[in-house]
Amino acid sequence: MTQPRLVSSAPAPYTSGVIFGRIPRAASTGVLALMLLLAGCGSPSVADDRPPGVGAGDPSATATPSAPAVSPVIESEQPQPLIDLECSDFSGVTSLGTIAGVTARDPRGVVAESLDVVPLADIVRNAGGIACEFSDGGAWRVLDQSGGYPLNTAWRGAAIFVVPRVGSAATELVADSTCTAITGRTGLCIVDFVVGSSWVTVVSPTSNVEKTFQLVRAYVTDVVSAAALRDGPLERASGTFQPPRECASLVPTPTVATVLGGADVIVDTPYQLNVAAEATFFTENTGCQWYRESGDRAGDVHVYPGGAWAADLTLPTLTATEVELNGLREGDRAVSRCTDVSEFGFWICRVEVVVDGTWIRAIGSGPGELVSTEIAVALAEATLTHRE
Repeated sequence: MTQPRLVSSAPAPYTSGVIFGRIPRAASTGVLALMLLLAGCGSPSVADDRPPGVGAGDPSATATPSAPAVSPVIESEQPQPLIDLECSDFSGVTSLGTIAGVTARDPRGVVAESLDVVPLADIVRNAGGIACEFSDGGAWRVLDQSGGYPLNTAWRGAAIFVVPRVGSAATELVADSTCTAITGRTGLCIVDFVVGSSWVTVVSPTSNVEKTFQLVRAYVTDVVSAAALRDGPLERASGTFQPPRECASLVPTPTVATVLGGADVIVDTPYQLNVAAEATFFTENTGCQWYRESGDRAGDVHVYPGGAWAADLTLPTLTATEVELNGLREGDRAVSRCTDVSEFGFWICRVEVVVDGTWIRAIGSGPGELVSTEIAVALAEATLTHRE
């Protein structure tokens, strides 16, 4: 592992964030590897033993450094869903109950995880899912003064997320179905349920008079159950970086133990604020979380294969620091950013990497900015070792 080599504190330009669902429970001091290119020079003597015809200034007399590896240009586009659905198929919700009259909106306004920036819609779509919203504007989760993201009871509409081909893995997920207290005349519900082999999350209002969320759930269930599934997995552009999905292969446990400073490592699937994001870790995206039974360090790696299109939408909005990593090539991009949550005893640092059409998110949490960054850097570099 190398220590982070920060290049610039200015927001990084782009053309093409950690989880906070579980309070993190890391990292050995990094070793900065320096490559020194040494060349000796001297005046030729009378007994010069260079081959005939090779003079002292002849360029063939010295080695020419090899050019750095250049990453191929990989086309990254939002994939077509693995279920035969479009958002227009859900437009009937605009005539249901207390949300009658709402209109189609951009569903990217709500993040997948607290203290982070990645929209739930992008994660779902990168896994071949559907993300749709019909509302009167605003966001159905909002950041409050305590740093949490409660449901917004002032929001009126329906948000719909469908993650196809979850299948039996749905038993690994814990539904987050809940309704807020009714404030004034309405409250807001988030409901998770399975239709066929698809994980479905629906957000919509309720009231003392009419439970609109029940009407929306029934309507969405009918639409999803009638839709045909497409064959998976998703076909990505040739050359797309797709590292192993098994956590023990993605970053071997002994490597994680070194990074977190102890052998009592536990491997888990990351918790997310919205369960639809977790569902994608069982289908197309990859999510691994490591922490120790003891200790104050933890780390994550989230991989969105072919997800550079999503990085294009999010990374330009960040104030982040460019960072160099072992395994990067010319044309790759990597930035680091941190969140100070030391009031809870730790920091959260992320290394965002875009290589070969794929978005990699390496996340570290520990008792300080440096330690947390070192964890993220080490996990990012370990992930990059799988590049061909």
